[in-house]
Amino acid sequence: MYGQLVMGLFYKRRTACVGWTDGQLVPTAVKLIEKMLKLVGKFKTIGCVAGKIYSVTNRDKNKMFTVNIVNQVCSCEQWQMRGFPCQHAVCALKTIRVDWPKCCSPYFRVESYRATYAPVVHPLDDPKDWVKVDMKLNTPISSRSAGRPRTKRIKSYDEPRV
Repeated sequence: MYGQLVMGLFYKRRTACVGWTDGQLVPTAVKLIEKMLKLVGKFKTIGCVAGKIYSVTNRDKNKMFTVNIVNQVCSCEQWQMRGFPCQHAVCALKTIRVDWPKCCSPYFRVESYRATYAPVVHPLDDPKDWVKVDMKLNTPISSRSAGRPRTKRIKSYDEPRV
Protein backbone atom coordinates (compact mmCIF):
# COMPACT_ATOMS: atom_id res chain seq x y z
CA MET A 1 0.00 0.00 0.00
CA TYR A 2 2.78 2.45 0.91
CA GLY A 3 4.68 1.70 -2.27
CA GLN A 4 1.60 2.57 -4.32
CA LEU A 5 1.06 5.78 -2.35
CA VAL A 6 4.65 6.93 -2.84
CA MET A 7 4.61 5.88 -6.49
CA GLY A 8 1.39 7.85 -7.10
CA LEU A 9 2.67 10.90 -5.21
CA PHE A 10 5.93 11.01 -7.18
CA TYR A 11 4.08 10.58 -10.46
CA LYS A 12 1.56 13.30 -9.64
CA ARG A 13 4.22 15.82 -8.60
CA ARG A 14 6.47 14.93 -11.54
CA THR A 15 3.65 15.64 -14.02
CA ALA A 16 2.58 18.80 -12.16
CA CYS A 17 5.95 20.49 -12.65
CA VAL A 18 6.21 19.84 -16.40
CA GLY A 19 5.02 23.33 -17.34
CA TRP A 20 7.13 25.21 -14.81
CA THR A 21 10.11 27.21 -16.07
CA ASP A 22 13.61 26.54 -14.78
CA GLY A 23 15.26 29.21 -12.65
CA GLN A 24 11.96 30.29 -11.09
CA LEU A 25 10.43 29.61 -7.69
CA VAL A 26 7.86 26.88 -7.17
CA PRO A 27 4.26 28.18 -7.29
CA THR A 28 3.75 27.66 -3.55
CA ALA A 29 6.68 29.98 -2.78
CA VAL A 30 5.39 32.56 -5.26
CA LYS A 31 1.96 32.51 -3.59
CA LEU A 32 3.56 32.97 -0.17
CA ILE A 33 5.55 35.98 -1.39
CA GLU A 34 2.41 37.49 -2.96
CA LYS A 35 0.56 36.99 0.32
CA MET A 36 3.36 38.76 2.21
CA LEU A 37 3.40 41.60 -0.33
CA LYS A 38 -0.25 42.31 0.50
CA LEU A 39 0.74 42.83 4.17
CA VAL A 40 3.47 45.38 3.40
CA GLY A 41 1.17 48.24 4.51
CA LYS A 42 1.39 47.06 8.13
CA PHE A 43 5.12 47.78 8.18
CA LYS A 44 7.15 50.97 7.89
CA THR A 45 10.40 50.57 5.94
CA ILE A 46 13.31 53.00 6.31
CA GLY A 47 16.49 52.60 4.30
CA CYS A 48 19.81 52.82 6.14
CA VAL A 49 22.07 51.98 3.20
CA ALA A 50 20.20 52.04 -0.11
CA GLY A 51 19.76 48.54 -1.49
CA LYS A 52 21.65 46.92 1.39
CA ILE A 53 20.39 47.58 4.93
CA TYR A 54 16.86 48.51 5.96
CA SER A 55 14.98 49.08 9.18
CA VAL A 56 11.47 47.61 9.17
CA THR A 57 9.00 48.55 11.94
CA ASN A 58 5.73 46.78 12.68
CA ARG A 59 3.11 49.55 12.96
CA ASP A 60 0.82 47.55 15.28
CA LYS A 61 3.39 46.34 17.82
CA ASN A 62 6.10 49.00 17.33
CA LYS A 63 8.71 46.27 17.02
CA MET A 64 11.77 47.05 14.90
CA PHE A 65 13.75 44.64 12.71
CA THR A 66 16.99 45.12 10.80
CA VAL A 67 17.24 43.54 7.35
CA ASN A 68 20.55 43.08 5.54
CA ILE A 69 19.75 42.25 1.92
CA VAL A 70 23.35 41.59 0.85
CA ASN A 71 23.95 38.90 3.51
CA GLN A 72 20.29 37.77 3.46
CA VAL A 73 19.94 38.32 7.20
CA CYS A 74 17.02 39.58 9.29
CA SER A 75 17.09 40.24 13.03
CA CYS A 76 14.08 37.90 13.48
CA GLU A 77 16.39 35.13 12.12
CA GLN A 78 13.68 33.48 10.02
CA TRP A 79 15.39 34.30 6.72
CA GLN A 80 18.59 32.58 7.87
CA MET A 81 16.84 29.51 9.26
CA ARG A 82 14.34 28.85 6.47
CA GLY A 83 16.28 30.19 3.52
CA PHE A 84 13.12 32.04 2.51
CA PRO A 85 12.53 35.78 3.03
CA CYS A 86 10.48 36.65 6.11
CA GLN A 87 7.80 39.35 6.15
CA HIS A 88 10.34 42.02 7.12
CA ALA A 89 12.69 41.03 4.31
CA VAL A 90 9.81 41.14 1.80
CA CYS A 91 9.01 44.69 2.95
CA ALA A 92 12.64 45.72 2.46
CA LEU A 93 12.97 43.89 -0.86
CA LYS A 94 9.82 45.54 -2.21
CA THR A 95 11.52 48.94 -2.11
CA ILE A 96 14.01 47.72 -4.72
CA ARG A 97 13.05 45.65 -7.72
CA VAL A 98 14.54 42.32 -6.89
CA ASP A 99 14.78 38.93 -8.55
CA TRP A 100 12.97 36.72 -6.00
CA PRO A 101 14.77 33.44 -6.83
CA LYS A 102 18.10 35.08 -5.90
CA CYS A 103 16.74 35.92 -2.43
CA CYS A 104 15.55 32.39 -1.70
CA SER A 105 17.42 29.20 -1.01
CA PRO A 106 17.96 26.96 -4.07
CA TYR A 107 15.63 24.42 -2.46
CA PHE A 108 12.64 26.61 -3.37
CA ARG A 109 13.47 26.57 -7.09
CA VAL A 110 11.88 24.44 -9.79
CA GLU A 111 15.11 22.53 -10.49
CA SER A 112 15.30 21.30 -6.89
CA TYR A 113 11.63 20.29 -6.95
CA ARG A 114 12.18 18.28 -10.12
CA ALA A 115 15.32 16.67 -8.71
CA THR A 116 13.40 15.64 -5.59
CA TYR A 117 10.72 13.78 -7.54
CA ALA A 118 12.93 12.55 -10.38
CA PRO A 119 13.60 9.04 -8.98
CA VAL A 120 11.24 6.44 -10.34
CA VAL A 121 9.44 4.29 -7.78
CA HIS A 122 8.74 0.96 -9.43
CA PRO A 123 5.60 -1.00 -8.56
CA LEU A 124 6.01 -4.09 -6.41
CA ASP A 125 5.06 -7.57 -7.56
CA ASP A 126 2.05 -9.36 -6.16
CA PRO A 127 2.79 -10.73 -2.66
CA LYS A 128 1.98 -14.23 -3.94
CA ASP A 129 5.01 -13.99 -6.27
CA TRP A 130 7.46 -13.04 -3.54
CA VAL A 131 10.24 -15.48 -2.75
CA LYS A 132 9.72 -17.26 0.56
CA VAL A 133 12.68 -17.00 2.89
CA ASP A 134 13.03 -19.45 5.74
CA MET A 135 14.50 -17.48 8.55
CA LYS A 136 14.37 -18.39 12.20
CA LEU A 137 14.41 -15.45 14.57
CA ASN A 138 15.72 -16.00 18.03
CA THR A 139 13.47 -14.15 20.40
CA PRO A 140 15.08 -12.59 23.43
CA ILE A 141 14.79 -14.59 26.61
CA SER A 142 12.53 -12.74 29.00
CA SER A 143 13.31 -13.00 32.65
CA ARG A 144 10.93 -12.03 35.40
CA SER A 145 12.13 -9.71 38.07
CA ALA A 146 12.18 -10.89 41.66
CA GLY A 147 9.25 -10.20 43.94
CA ARG A 148 5.53 -10.00 43.57
CA PRO A 149 4.27 -8.35 40.33
CA ARG A 150 2.89 -4.84 40.65
CA THR A 151 -0.92 -4.58 40.44
CA LYS A 152 -1.27 -0.78 40.37
CA ARG A 153 0.35 1.55 37.89
CA ILE A 154 2.90 4.14 38.96
CA LYS A 155 1.25 7.57 38.94
CA SER A 156 2.86 10.52 37.21
CA TYR A 157 4.38 13.34 39.26
CA ASP A 158 1.58 15.76 38.29
CA GLU A 159 -1.34 13.42 39.10
CA PRO A 160 -3.15 14.13 42.37
CA ARG A 161 -2.43 11.65 45.12
CA VAL A 162 -5.69 10.53 46.77
